[in-house]
Amino acid sequence: MQLELHRAIVDVQGIGYILQISSHSMAKLRPGQTTRILSHLVVVDGEPRLYGFADATERDLFRMLTSVSGVGPATALGLLSQMNPSQVARALASGDETTLRQAKGIGAKTAGRLIVELREAAQKLGFVESESSPAENDAMQALTALGFSRPEAQRLMEMARKTNPGGSSEVLVKSALAASRSKS
Repeated sequence: MQLELHRAIVDVQGIGYILQISSHSMAKLRPGQTTRILSHLVVVDGEPRLYGFADATERDLFRMLTSVSGVGPATALGLLSQMNPSQVARALASGDETTLRQAKGIGAKTAGRLIVELREAAQKLGFVESESSPAENDAMQALTALGFSRPEAQRLMEMARKTNPGGSSEVLVKSALAASRSKS
């Protein structure tokens, strides 16, 4: 893997692919090491372009951003380079137009459109955490580290909170795991 500003050249069994990549994903990559990069293909004027992401959260947010009229891949990638995914999601959820306008290519109209169209979606996908205790935040991190998607981890945490209100992170994780096994 070779890294350049907002570009990574990835070697996949001898074939090099150029991926446009945010600065936050770029910071997570290590040249010469085997790594997993999630990608999204966009065809603009007949030209295919690959966009790469270090994690599914950033890729999903990229897809949400580009679904809004007037927000292309370059603008979405610029926003995700300016802020990390949780900062973007918080700005969308709270209606913080000023924060969104800090990114190149996002003016008042585009920021307003992003907020109107994505406020609820960002909350539903679990990018924005509700007011949670430190134990609940730790338990959520543990569940996602164990391979649960954020929406699934949040659903399990809701169940764990009901049975163990105010429980420690360990108790919440155990309860969430028990709930996931009972659903299987």
